[in-house]
Amino acid sequence: MSSVNHSGVNTSSVSSSARWNWWPWPGYLLLFSMLFVPTAYKEIKVVLIALVLFLIIAGAFLQRKLALHRTVLWWTFVMAITGLVFLIIGMVNGALGSPRMGTVYVLDPLIYMMFVAGVAKLKVIDGVFKVLVFATLAISLYTLSYIFNAYGLLSDVFYIELDLDAAVGFYEGTVEYWLNSMSSLIFLIPFVFAALLTWPKDSTMPVKRLWLWLAFMFGMVIALLSGRRAMFLITALVPVIVLMLRSFQAPAHKLINRKILRRGLFISILLSFGAYVYLQFTFGLDFHALTDFFLLGFDPSLDEGAYVREEQFFVLLEEWSKRPFFGHGHGAAAWGSIRSFDQPWAYELSYVALLFHTGIVGLTIYAAAIVWIYRMGLRMIRSGDRIGLYMLPTLVGTTCFLIGNATNPYLEKFDYIWVIFLPVALINHWLLTSKKESGVKV
Repeated sequence: MSSVNHSGVNTSSVSSSARWNWWPWPGYLLLFSMLFVPTAYKEIKVVLIALVLFLIIAGAFLQRKLALHRTVLWWTFVMAITGLVFLIIGMVNGALGSPRMGTVYVLDPLIYMMFVAGVAKLKVIDGVFKVLVFATLAISLYTLSYIFNAYGLLSDVFYIELDLDAAVGFYEGTVEYWLNSMSSLIFLIPFVFAALLTWPKDSTMPVKRLWLWLAFMFGMVIALLSGRRAMFLITALVPVIVLMLRSFQAPAHKLINRKILRRGLFISILLSFGAYVYLQFTFGLDFHALTDFFLLGFDPSLDEGAYVREEQFFVLLEEWSKRPFFGHGHGAAAWGSIRSFDQPWAYELSYVALLFHTGIVGLTIYAAAIVWIYRMGLRMIRSGDRIGLYMLPTLVGTTCFLIGNATNPYLEKFDYIWVIFLPVALINHWLLTSKKESGVKV
């Protein structure tokens, strides 16, 4: 029996709500770990995944429903069944990697489907967006500590070594480093920048603009130091992508945020220039050297990486032409181009490899799912709803990540698939709230 105090507040409801305030935190911790230390500390992540799934399933049984819209459920099952079909094709064709690809293309989508149900409430989505912003800041600060330590500007006392496959090189006019968390920044830096240009200055947004500016400023420093052509290209394309997606907003909404857009672009240019000047004095960064380095990546005769990707491109297309409609199946290897003897089915050119593995039929199905995400996302942006404001920077980040994924198979790892399912989670919330459907009954 509930009780009411003198102020008229239902104390049993308050205490019940307080008891459940902690339940999203394992999910936030899991997401932060996937962003900050991707592909590492798998034992800890397995425990967190199991805990998060347990909490979601327990909550679904208590409420007698799973907060998942039927359309989202349908698309997820289509992806899982498609993955299963092409795994079977791979096994029939003797593909060595088929068993290992089963997790990526069948099990992982089903796990993320449950995660989508777990973030169906707006308060939880707000928490997820806070994790994204603070993870950007944390990754950037840790990366700077690694680079400054390697350069001799930071004592070992202030540097904590993590399992991130760290490597760095200091050259004349350029710096090049690698940490596994750099892959997360391919989404996060564009996401933060887009949020700065499109989110209004009010308290309804999940993160204050000060934190967005800090995350952007340190993120730009890291982007300039990355020595990664994909990062340079994506950083240059972000303003164009933001403006393209912003064009789908309702005219009244664009008019309100026009001042924020102009001021944001102006300040971001000043901060980026200031970051470059600082790095020029600290590490001898040179614009002409960076430009030459970027252009070198498109010359196969001079750059080893470009040569390897060119070789992959023609070998994969030649092998695909032998089975153009259904491909060779997930886990198959094109023996004319092997990058790893441990995983001979893995290729940098992920979309060409997907065509080789699944043929025209499979590539069309997977592309249809992405098209559906963008179609729904643009509808949400056009609607002017608050969740539409969340979708715009999310789609900017997802677009940039998909561009980066073209030359690196990030999406074949569990720690990066959230990039696809984050916009799906926003779509799921929008469908449930706009159509007044409670979800799938359990």
